[in-house]
Amino acid sequence: MSSFSLSIEELKQTAASEQRRSAVRAQIDTAVERQTRDQKPYIEFLLRDLTSSFVLRVWNDHPFYPAARELRDGSFVEIEGEFSINSAYGLEAKNWTMRHLTTEEQNDLLAGPSEVREKQELDSANLLIPFETHAYALYAGCSSTSLEIASGEQPARGTIIMLDVADWSNTLLK
Repeated sequence: MSSFSLSIEELKQTAASEQRRSAVRAQIDTAVERQTRDQKPYIEFLLRDLTSSFVLRVWNDHPFYPAARELRDGSFVEIEGEFSINSAYGLEAKNWTMRHLTTEEQNDLLAGPSEVREKQELDSANLLIPFETHAYALYAGCSSTSLEIASGEQPARGTIIMLDVADWSNTLLK
């Protein structure tokens, strides 16, 4: 199947303007067997990634229907097909195939889109910079927590206290 897949949100945006062949990776949130008004069985999957979700209906005459009946909540899959937006049902897939994701692909999906991962890494790096030169303590005001500043006074609830690393280490050793 596809070596490149879109997030569900990206797929919705793309499909809103044009029908195109794409792949999307998702986790099955729910899998429910239903029946049409004519009593024909189908399966309704709620597929989700970190950006959005959509419903995929697997009709009983689809080649993947027997395999789809075996899928359970929490399964990780890739759907490749022709996606478009239907005014009544939202995102729909036609001429699609499905496969299970590998463990590595599951981990990538759970980590989120690359833009989100890059932002998280940058935010994490920015948060760690102060800890190289200072240690921080947040006084929560709990009865089990007693932190006194140099003057001997207890800081106000929610006060952030900044100490040099050396001072913090000395405070912990006392």
